[in-house]
Amino acid sequence: MQGSGIPWGNENRETENCRVGPYGNSNEKQTKSLRKKINEHSVSQSHKLAQDIVKRQNEEALKSSFLKTQKYILASTHNVFRTAYYFAKNNRPYSDNPGLIEL
Repeated sequence: MQGSGIPWGNENRETENCRVGPYGNSNEKQTKSLRKKINEHSVSQSHKLAQDIVKRQNEEALKSSFLKTQKYILASTHNVFRTAYYFAKNNRPYSDNPGLIEL
């Protein structure tokens, strides 16, 4: 990591300041220079770290949504069992069940 002060350590001031531009005086040379810069960036340490960050965020979001869904299902099941227990304890007919579960 060179002394840029950024944790992922850009090797290049141009990419650090988000000012990537082409070199050359013809369209062909400019296209070639941009492709070279894209290729260099795709194998750079900073790009790999950014990919890891995005991957971890996606995994954490997936875990979080799974946990929320699991809590919702568990709470719903809990309510159904409490209602069933109420019927058994109070000798209530099972036909009262649908109305109480919707409460």
